[in-house]
Amino acid sequence: MSMNKYVVLAACALSFALFSCGDSGEGEPEVKSEVESSSSFTYVVDASGIGKVYKGASYKVTFIDNKQTANIEMSGVRFSESVPEAGYMFSNVPFSWDESTKTKSITLDRMTPDKASSPVFTNLEIVSLAKKEIDFDGDSESDEIGGFSIRYIVDGKYSVTEIPYISVFEGTTSTLNKTTQNSFVSTKSTYIVEIDPDKKKAVLKINDPSFDANMPSLGTMVFGSFDNEKIEQYGSIDLTMVEGGYSLKCDRLIPFIAGTPYPRFAISNLEMTVYPGGNSELGFDCMGIYSVSALFGVAYTPEK
Repeated sequence: MSMNKYVVLAACALSFALFSCGDSGEGEPEVKSEVESSSSFTYVVDASGIGKVYKGASYKVTFIDNKQTANIEMSGVRFSESVPEAGYMFSNVPFSWDESTKTKSITLDRMTPDKASSPVFTNLEIVSLAKKEIDFDGDSESDEIGGFSIRYIVDGKYSVTEIPYISVFEGTTSTLNKTTQNSFVSTKSTYIVEIDPDKKKAVLKINDPSFDANMPSLGTMVFGSFDNEKIEQYGSIDLTMVEGGYSLKCDRLIPFIAGTPYPRFAISNLEMTVYPGGNSELGFDCMGIYSVSALFGVAYTPEK
């Protein structure tokens, strides 16, 4: 290999954090991109239907984009109290790209780690969502965030899902004004869900809530809290873990806007199901007038 080629390879490696050049050994440069799990925990449901939270696992997927194969690296993974943490590597796994949703997906019925016959992984689903500029913290400044989800079954008895502490959703919000029977549809709002599996509580934030054509700009509405004092005064969102994700529920909540409670904008009958890999949905009533529902695809998963 000539010195010039070494220089080109070094320049590629230094210039791109998630995009690299390499020699495939067949004369064709590899085009690589990487994605890693963000702040998250593992939820495992065993064969008897009992679920348990584990912390400390991490996942890294290296996509070889021009070959449509990927290498999957798992570390700190645990499936039960009787099984110690372990790491696994899977090479040359095929993936697909969806231009319309900007997602890379891996779906496999069965696989085993490199150079091993066990454990057996089945029903593997990985979704990587391309990064996008989103203002998810309500500070009027956009942050570049992507999305990553993974779930699978191990040895036919452990259903494993990696659950992000924070999920950011964009989607379609449909509202029915129960007084006028007028319907309103918007894609303006961004929904942010933060959960605490230990406290079994959640916080829902809605940036640019838009439930009516004449609704004024309210910035960010915050529902729920992890603070016990605020929970007693303004209500809380209960978190229940389910296989593949979680559900949220509350009877009545008073939102905060810029740190101030607004009882007139209270919501009721909130129900939400979250599946990080897609098909999440939300519904609630607002002010006793609006019936709001929203559907979401893959969640963006920022760092906590």
